[in-house]
Amino acid sequence: MRFARFLVEQPLQNNIMNTVKPNVVTAPDHRYFPPTSLKIFLAGGIQKCVGWQDMVIDSMGDRVDINTYYDSLYLLNPRRSIWIEEPGAAERQIEWEFDMLEKCDLFTMYFAGGESDQPICMYELGRYIERMKTRFPVSWKKRIIITCDSSYKRLKDVIIQTRLATDDQVQVSVVDGDVDSINVHINSIKEQVQCLYRSENE
Repeated sequence: MRFARFLVEQPLQNNIMNTVKPNVVTAPDHRYFPPTSLKIFLAGGIQKCVGWQDMVIDSMGDRVDINTYYDSLYLLNPRRSIWIEEPGAAERQIEWEFDMLEKCDLFTMYFAGGESDQPICMYELGRYIERMKTRFPVSWKKRIIITCDSSYKRLKDVIIQTRLATDDQVQVSVVDGDVDSINVHINSIKEQVQCLYRSENE
């Protein structure tokens, strides 16, 4: 099966008494990461598309059990709240993304609908599938999450590239609508964090 078209699940319920705010590292900031931390890179569109990263960040405090799995949970967010056009800004952004992608333990990619084809995301998809396979030869399949809004212009390219790069071992979640597809992406991240924890403790 080359991709999965998901029925929409409701976002995991928020327990106000048990919320834990995750650590967020936003470009171009850098941070020391404890050895036992779990670093999740939020790859995907950052221009001319819905602000999906904020939805992911806000949701990750909904499940206290996720945060207790690791000493620290870090969300690596390439989307700045304000872009300041100044000399060297674009270069620093690219360098930050390269550095954080090299360090991440869970590579997540969300392709939003909208005006942009998100060509850099297509490049990152291929590169970091291979990178995760090299860094985590046993568990790489559990460390890649790919979700597409069904209106994304190059949806077929993503499905084919993922199938070829992973020998059909990683599926692309395809969901209609931005809010529903983001919710599926969020739930996939949470489920995979728990899966990684169980694997490391078996």
